[in-house]
Amino acid sequence: VVVSGWAFDPNQHDRTITISAAASGVSANTETGQANAAARRVYGIDAECGFEVELALPVGTHDLTVTATTSDGSGLSIGNQTIVVT
Repeated sequence: VVVSGWAFDPNQHDRTITISAAASGVSANTETGQANAAARRVYGIDAECGFEVELALPVGTHDLTVTATTSDGSGLSIGNQTIVVT
């Protein structure tokens, strides 16, 4: 499963943010740093705030959580969704 999107600090657009994705005991981390045209279009920012993270999940239904690490080191949930891997 590949999760992609964008995340940025509204006070520091160029700050790199750690992104974590987890489901069914499987987790992976990445950092922002990819170009993301949607973030530029929607928010008008010129920052490399895109991300992509891959999870190796077995067939079945999984509750997926995506978290961004805030500047103070705490986690902020940016997405929760039930997914089905076929």
